[in-house]
Amino acid sequence: SNISLGHEISGKLNFPRRVNSAVLNSAVMQIFSDFAKQIVKGLGTKNIDAPINILKADGGTMTLEQGVDKPVETILSGPAASFMGIMALLENEEDAILMDIGGTTTDIFFVVDKNPLFEPLGAEIDGHKTLVRALYVHSVGLGGDSAIILENDQLKIGPRRLGKPMAMGGDYPTPTDAMIHLGKLDVGNKEQAQVAMNQLATELNCSSKEIAEQILENFADRLKVEVDQSLEIINNKPLYTVREVLEDKKLEPQEIRLIGGPAAILSKYVEQSFELKTIYPQDFSVANAIGAALAIPSFETNLIADTGRDILSVPELSIYEQISRRYDLTDAKKLVIEELEKSGYEAEIVEEESFNMVDGFRENQNIRIKAQIKPGLEYSLVKEQS
Repeated sequence: SNISLGHEISGKLNFPRRVNSAVLNSAVMQIFSDFAKQIVKGLGTKNIDAPINILKADGGTMTLEQGVDKPVETILSGPAASFMGIMALLENEEDAILMDIGGTTTDIFFVVDKNPLFEPLGAEIDGHKTLVRALYVHSVGLGGDSAIILENDQLKIGPRRLGKPMAMGGDYPTPTDAMIHLGKLDVGNKEQAQVAMNQLATELNCSSKEIAEQILENFADRLKVEVDQSLEIINNKPLYTVREVLEDKKLEPQEIRLIGGPAAILSKYVEQSFELKTIYPQDFSVANAIGAALAIPSFETNLIADTGRDILSVPELSIYEQISRRYDLTDAKKLVIEELEKSGYEAEIVEEESFNMVDGFRENQNIRIKAQIKPGLEYSLVKEQS
């Protein structure tokens, strides 16, 4: 049955977010279960016997079985794969804007002090605030296949995708048609791409080449508007990264990193619009797949300590110990981090709570910590891209 327990999804105290997390988890549970069965079946037909990991919204991975129990944690895994791909393929020295330009949407991320911006309380999924740990991502309805219409004699690109580009048999002009018409993209029917541009050019009394250039310029300008709006919101509150809260830091990106099918073509237009150095890797079109493949498993542990009963346990690591009544949250965090980092990876605290419990005339502590291997990459491919 598709029943979710909120406290198993997250131990954080926020009732509305916990309810939303549980409801969304149950809503996608059957869909994900069917997906998992098909994955196993597909690998079986290819005689592939290997562990199956699923990417999470924070850029880490979990086992397929864990995904079946907590599918809500995978809902924003697509953008997470894009982020991990950019980090795997490009140098990460400057505060930057990261963008994955797809066919339907563009996902926008930010890096500050070499770390990604994070959702401090949890992801917002289709307007529902949750406790799902996630990278900060702003998704825009703007992509290579976004429909272009004229509105008050102005080009309007997106936010909807109304089928294929005209060069591929669709009914509406798209940025992809503009790229094909300008000779920047060698796919589809070039004559139909010209028809698409001619439709718009006739209405605006200009040449088809001029309108195609204008489409790509407007595309980049629209991205800048979206990024500027995000930065205004971000810089009016503390910056949250996976490492720390930056109270007095203002995010001022110094460069832009692009991936996605049209990254190479649009980089010039983006650089002109933003007036920032814009780069993209050689493998820009498959960067998100590379990111998913290189993401390390974020093994999760739960520490429970009760100073009244003098016991501590971390079941996932088979740790069961006696503790003193002076044992506190700092001691517990130190223990679980040290144990996890014996694997060779950096660890992080995901949740931490300490409750005072009164037993007779004595005050004891109930300590609960959830920790995991910090999301990251098995290795970098930066040198291979240079």
